[in-house]
Amino acid sequence: MPYPRLTERAKAAVILTDATYHDPGRVDASTLASVAKRALEIDPVNVYPIVSSGAASFYTESAEATTGQVIVNDGDTSAALMSALTKLQTRSVVLLPHPDYYAQPGQEITFNASASYSPGSTLVKYDWDYNGDGTFDEATTNPIAKHTYSEVAEGLMQVRVTDANGAASNASAFVHIGTGPDAGRPAAPTNVTAVPASSADGVSTVQVSWESSDPAVYRWGLTVDGIPAGMVEGASDTVSITDVHRETDVEIGVVGFTKDGLIGMASTVILPTEGRYAFTGFTQPVDPLPTVNAVAAGRAVPIKFGLGADFGLGILSAGSPSSVRAGCDTTAVLDEVESSVTAGSSSLTYSVGNGIYTYVWKTDKTWAGTCRMFQLTLDNGSLHEAKFNFGTQVHRESPGSERVQGFLVPAHEMGYEEANLAITHNRWRRLVPLVAVAVTDFNVCARA
Repeated sequence: MPYPRLTERAKAAVILTDATYHDPGRVDASTLASVAKRALEIDPVNVYPIVSSGAASFYTESAEATTGQVIVNDGDTSAALMSALTKLQTRSVVLLPHPDYYAQPGQEITFNASASYSPGSTLVKYDWDYNGDGTFDEATTNPIAKHTYSEVAEGLMQVRVTDANGAASNASAFVHIGTGPDAGRPAAPTNVTAVPASSADGVSTVQVSWESSDPAVYRWGLTVDGIPAGMVEGASDTVSITDVHRETDVEIGVVGFTKDGLIGMASTVILPTEGRYAFTGFTQPVDPLPTVNAVAAGRAVPIKFGLGADFGLGILSAGSPSSVRAGCDTTAVLDEVESSVTAGSSSLTYSVGNGIYTYVWKTDKTWAGTCRMFQLTLDNGSLHEAKFNFGTQVHRESPGSERVQGFLVPAHEMGYEEANLAITHNRWRRLVPLVAVAVTDFNVCARA
């Protein structure tokens, strides 16, 4: 169990003096009560006054209020100092599991000091001060106590632990009644993305974007692998981080800050190691560039590729895959997609047997007569493309009653009349010049 507030003995203040003090103080009007309260707030602090025997009784109250002890100096200051240091080293270590406790009025809180210990003795007594006023409300031999606060409040509590030798120390914690741990803190931003804008030699400039409508955000903090990288104004929703080394996966974090300095909940995104994917290229039935794949609009095309290993299904960047309209190059070699699947929703799967990812791409019937570029963006920012021709399918009987198949792009889509059509004929391919007439039903005139 972690102990974020106290991981060792409480702090201590050793006061070596031959004079008494003023209550209240003449400079800042501080009182014994305010000093004791402040000592609790800062972790806490045990006060050990080293004074003459004549002043010992005067300092007893301040020592007890801070769970310290008066050390009498009989003229041998060195011996008195050594006595104080010995007591500091042998006092108990008091531990509470939380620096803050939250509850609603009427809700019981459990305070557990069972992890406390004495380095040279055994613990015999636990004194509990539930409102931090210096008056202990309950004494137990059990390290666990329960208390219910009846009203909304913000304050401190403390537990003083005494061992069998009479040495005592304490621990304190903040108590928040009627508020939650996230009260007033900005909400975590949503849809955080980190996309490499440029990369060289394993170092990238990364574009980080996020969404938030929380008015409490005064500034945004950016982190790289948990290390603060900078801050931007609260109105911002995107920023570039330079010099991001990507030998391993990188965690990018975004967290909001209020004007008063409260830290909100953070959101993170993982930027994968650059080059960890060994992209093998698109495989059959899809051909890579510069070949243009011919397919009927509305069909579902199995896009197959390998990455060198099984990286799970969370390999795609947000919004990927996608496609954009592209010009139809009349000089490009077309290759008909040899197989397609029944049109349905797009999906990604992985085959352990052959190490191949398959994305079933659902094409749109309205793409008929156009060309489009299929774009696959992996979550490491790498882009891989394949081109598709969704022209009208044509058939022409060749001499010998052998069928020749192909896909024709209408002339009004190409911008000129002369076009080339890749056809399949007797298991080999050749280009046949065609003249297309741009009419509604895409009538085709072909010449040998």
